[in-house]
Amino acid sequence: MSSRAKDRSSSTRKPAMCDPAPWFTSPPASFMAPSARCGFSWSAYPTSTTQTFIIPRTHEPSSRRASGRSRWWSERHWIVHRQSLCLGIREMNAAKEALERLRAGNQRFVNGEVDIHALTCPERRKQAAAAQEPFAIILGCSDSRAPAEVLFDHGLGDLFVIRVAGNIVAKTQVGSIEFAAQEFGARLVVVLGHTNCGAIGATVKELERQLNEPSKNIQFIVDRIAPVVKPLFAIDELRNNPKELLKEAVRANVKASVEQLRTGSPKLEDFIGREGLNIVGAEYSLGSGIVDFFET
Repeated sequence: MSSRAKDRSSSTRKPAMCDPAPWFTSPPASFMAPSARCGFSWSAYPTSTTQTFIIPRTHEPSSRRASGRSRWWSERHWIVHRQSLCLGIREMNAAKEALERLRAGNQRFVNGEVDIHALTCPERRKQAAAAQEPFAIILGCSDSRAPAEVLFDHGLGDLFVIRVAGNIVAKTQVGSIEFAAQEFGARLVVVLGHTNCGAIGATVKELERQLNEPSKNIQFIVDRIAPVVKPLFAIDELRNNPKELLKEAVRANVKASVEQLRTGSPKLEDFIGREGLNIVGAEYSLGSGIVDFFET
């Protein structure tokens, strides 16, 4: 066989499943998306770094299709050997699925269908004592009326909950979130505020000079919230309407905390960029029981 024929033969042969894929250097933008767009379920695919992943051919780089070098692929699939890229999709799926689990749990709570057994079952307690696998991280307020496990209808070991007045972001809260994301693989963080928040109300009173002399520690909380609330006083409709002012202040504080977490921690930024961590804001209504996710 001539050298030209050998080259032609080697260039058109279908590679073995274990062949490396040197041509694959970076994924197309559409590839790094939730699996709903890719059209496959991660549960059906291997996780070993030495195994091959089959991905819908619609995500094959257009340059590869145009060059004709992809004719050994089937009409529907192409082969990827880079697990790290595949894990990106799986992690984003984890965040999406965690959010849906919280939505479903809150709906059960609103409907009065909570499973109190999940919090009191002795067997569940024994399992959780051995190890925890929280699927979501909740940064919520300390308010006694807003227990995350109850309003999301989840049991022991399901949620990693951090509670502090006003759901403020400080170093201890950031460190706790980093720890949970790193140690337990949770890929969803929810900053959970609630209606009629006392910490927000205290901040409003402080800005109106109606708050009695607070302790230094209480003042620390107020000072963390004040920069978010103060601009709202410039809006006439809010300044003259205390209820609406408090409502908007609660939501503004949650959004500010979300932004602080997204941009104020190199560790969390890395989890967001490389491992699909999602940080969202939400507000719990004390009256209706509904959790409104307004940043997804």
